[in-house]
Amino acid sequence: MKLHKLISTLFCSLILLASCEDYDFKTDDSYNKLFRTPKVTIEDLDATYIDLSWSKVPSADYYILELSKDELEFTTELQTFGADKSIKTSAYKIENLLGATQYSVRIKAVSDKGIPESEYAAVTFKTKAEQILNEVSAITGTNAVISWNPAATFDRILITTGTGDNPTVVVDRAPTTEELAAGQIKLTDLTPATNYTVSVTLNGLPKGQRNFSTTENFPEGYTVVNYEAGNDINELLAAQSGDVVLVIPHSTEITFTETVIIPENINSIVFWGASGGTEKAVITSKPFTPVGTKNIIRFYNLNVNSKVDGSSQYFFNIQKTETMATDISTDINELSIEDCDINQAATVVRAKGGVNVRIGKVLINRCTINGTTKSIIDIKESSDSSSKNPIAQVSEVYLTNSTVINIPDRVYYVNNCTTSFTINHCNFFKFSGTRSILEMLSKDRAGITSLSIKNSIFALDNKFLDDGTKRKAHNGNAGVVDFTVENNFRTTDIEFNSHMDPITNVGKSSTDFFEDPDNGIFRIKDPNFTATAGDPRWTE
Repeated sequence: MKLHKLISTLFCSLILLASCEDYDFKTDDSYNKLFRTPKVTIEDLDATYIDLSWSKVPSADYYILELSKDELEFTTELQTFGADKSIKTSAYKIENLLGATQYSVRIKAVSDKGIPESEYAAVTFKTKAEQILNEVSAITGTNAVISWNPAATFDRILITTGTGDNPTVVVDRAPTTEELAAGQIKLTDLTPATNYTVSVTLNGLPKGQRNFSTTENFPEGYTVVNYEAGNDINELLAAQSGDVVLVIPHSTEITFTETVIIPENINSIVFWGASGGTEKAVITSKPFTPVGTKNIIRFYNLNVNSKVDGSSQYFFNIQKTETMATDISTDINELSIEDCDINQAATVVRAKGGVNVRIGKVLINRCTINGTTKSIIDIKESSDSSSKNPIAQVSEVYLTNSTVINIPDRVYYVNNCTTSFTINHCNFFKFSGTRSILEMLSKDRAGITSLSIKNSIFALDNKFLDDGTKRKAHNGNAGVVDFTVENNFRTTDIEFNSHMDPITNVGKSSTDFFEDPDNGIFRIKDPNFTATAGDPRWTE
């Protein structure tokens, strides 16, 4: 019985196999459908274009795209691409879009074989704000140049100052035909040291925006000299005379591998870091050394790296160089360093030796000084080798509105009996070593005329954390005649001896009081601290 069933099964299988081999029929593709919907990916998106790709659909001969200026409604300004069967690959760029505008695009696959088309795959997106404006250039205290590619266009320019919801409108007008053709607008009568925002639009849509800040005014009567890449700095300075502004372009990195000599033929000089870019000019430099009589030497708006070939350099150094035949004689009415960042200098201002050295006033204002390896200001080494009497005479020293970080030594070291030293509205962070803020070399000197420390915040002393050593405001040799301490504050990780009384303990460590001091961010995060103290740039 079982054998009979087995034979019957085999016989039927052979018949079926033979039937499949011999039977031939045609299929009707009209009943097929492109069931798979393309999967859409935005590969790149900018202000005026979008690059799309999608998954390839089997049996598709071409693709049709529809673009609308709405959010997945496909009713506003609908455009169609590929109806002429030109889009056969699974990628496409749509150009000539408007910036900062909401769009939607959908894609379907189509077959020439009569197979029903696929369903749409759709995506919505917003283009980036268009930027046709170049960086604002030729910025001075009162002038600036706005420029763009003349092929671009706009119909309105708006220039404002201030922030928030109610900025002050300075300019609001249409560009002239001449300005559009030239691709630039020259702005005049601006306010020095002011932040501006310039915006251009076309039919109400943004086409570009730039922020810039005017500088202080160049001093009247100064010759403006523009430093260019490749200039030999000493040859350039040697060719000047009188009063000079040396303008160094913003967002550039320059290295001076030799001591920069400020020659006798220059009466006053400003090393001026141009504004208008995202970064200050960066100068990696050997020391700046003056020769002869000077009215003003000023450094403005520069980012200075004083570490050259692995060695920290003196930033401003009154000292004979190897190329000088005689020792230095210099008389400077004012040395100012303003709106500068000075990093890894051995000392910021130093006088060593000399036969006749005088500075009427030293002003360090709105600066960030980080990582000096010695005293920040050091005048004590300018002494007669036999009598030890001071050679360098500095009448006044001011350190104001600044932040000083990583302090291994004194702030001011002097061998001078006629100087006054003022600290006002400063932040000091991360002391080490045991030196006083102000130290005088010898106790037989007549003393400092005055020492004033006001409205400043002192934070983190590694020596105090190590063994409890309290920091001194000045050493015993200083013999300060007039000492003023007023409205100063300290965090819990630093303490001073009685010289700094009164000083208020804020009750928090430096990391709890400041936002991120280890990374140079000194915004005060304690909402209960309302005193007006410290570097004001962190509260502006």
